[in-house]
Amino acid sequence: MMKDEGYSTFSMHYHTQLWKAKDAKNKKYNYGVKVSKQWYWYENWIDVVRDYCQKNNF
Repeated sequence: MMKDEGYSTFSMHYHTQLWKAKDAKNKKYNYGVKVSKQWYWYENWIDVVRDYCQKNNF
């Protein structure tokens, strides 16, 4: 998704670092939900990732 928006160097590695650093799977932030052992991100998390990519020149 981020690569499609032009952030060609952003990868799963950076995404994992970001969500861990922000504790993004913590329910209190409401960034996503786990359903049947699968995690789904909400649109508000995508906005956080997009902002991160912009600020870090990906």
